[in-house]
Amino acid sequence: MQLVNLDPKFTHMPFLTKPIQHHLVETLPFKDFDKDGYEVPTPLEHLHYEANNVELNREIQYHIAPVQEWYHDIEQSEHGLVLDHCMLLTRYAFAGEARQQLQEVCNTNRPILQKLLNIKPKWGIDFSLDYVTHNVVMEVIHIEQDFDNVDEAQDAKERLEAIIQTGMTAQCVYTSVKMNGLTYQVTTIRTIRHSFLDGNVLLIIKKCSKHLTSA
Repeated sequence: MQLVNLDPKFTHMPFLTKPIQHHLVETLPFKDFDKDGYEVPTPLEHLHYEANNVELNREIQYHIAPVQEWYHDIEQSEHGLVLDHCMLLTRYAFAGEARQQLQEVCNTNRPILQKLLNIKPKWGIDFSLDYVTHNVVMEVIHIEQDFDNVDEAQDAKERLEAIIQTGMTAQCVYTSVKMNGLTYQVTTIRTIRHSFLDGNVLLIIKKCSKHLTSA
């Protein structure tokens, strides 16, 4: 695995301000709304993002969302440490003329549009790293964090980047233990990171057990 930081940036102004055609706000179906996450599955939202020149990514995890690829594995590793996905996310809120138009139609005959008016900006990071061999498939690190403040999101991003930049290698250690008359194989993933002080530190990230035989 060889990770490259694509250096995406969080936007400090996540607002959709340009309105779309009025009759579309009045007539387009509005279903499958994602009120808590970052997905933008509704045509009404799609058109607002397009009108405001905000790109919607359809390839990362096959969701339609304003996300940016963060780290990319140029080796596309499928053995050992494997990057499953890594991205920055942003949820845009409505402001300006776009919000005014939504409010007018909402007040007139489409109260369901209040769902859009209730959206608040938020930012997120998502980093998922697995360890894969013929004998072991396990999640090593999976960080998902949401923030309602862009400075806090940026700080979390930089802290995780500092950890990743120290370098990561992995080692699998197998031991056997007996419990309740059964023998288990315990697989320990040890990830070596260069210490911020000096030398190396050895961290046990996760353990998993697989039943082998009866005693």
